[in-house]
Amino acid sequence: MFKFFRKKPSSDREAVVEDFRRATAALESAEPTVRMAVGMGINTLSTAFAHTFKSAEAFQATPYEQQIEYLKKLRCAEEGIVAKDKAAALGFGLFKMWVGALVTKDQKLLTLIKPALVQLSREGDLFG
Repeated sequence: MFKFFRKKPSSDREAVVEDFRRATAALESAEPTVRMAVGMGINTLSTAFAHTFKSAEAFQATPYEQQIEYLKKLRCAEEGIVAKDKAAALGFGLFKMWVGALVTKDQKLLTLIKPALVQLSREGDLFG
C-alpha cells in the first residue's frame, strides 16, 4: 500500500541484494515443502551448469557474451516455470542471482548468496 515510501535502490546491485534478502527472509518462515521445491529448482540448474561449464571458474573464463547469453537463458527458464511452480521459479531466480554475481565478479555478492544456495540445495536433495 505504501510502496512509494520505500527507498528506491540506487543501483542494480542494490536491487539484487534487496531482492535476495527479501526472498531468503520469506523462505525462512516457509513450509519445508516449499523450501524443498526451491532447493530442487536450484539443484536442477546447478546440475545443468556443472554439466555445461564444469565450475564457476570455467564459466568466468568463457567470453562475456556467452555469460550474458546464459543469463538470458536462465531468465527465460525462470519466466517459463513461474506459472507452473512458483517455488521452483524462486530457486531459478536465486540461482540466476548467483550467476549474475559470477558475471560481474562481485565477490561480496557471491559471499552473500552462496551459503543460502548451499543450504536450500541440501533441503532440495531428495537422496541426501
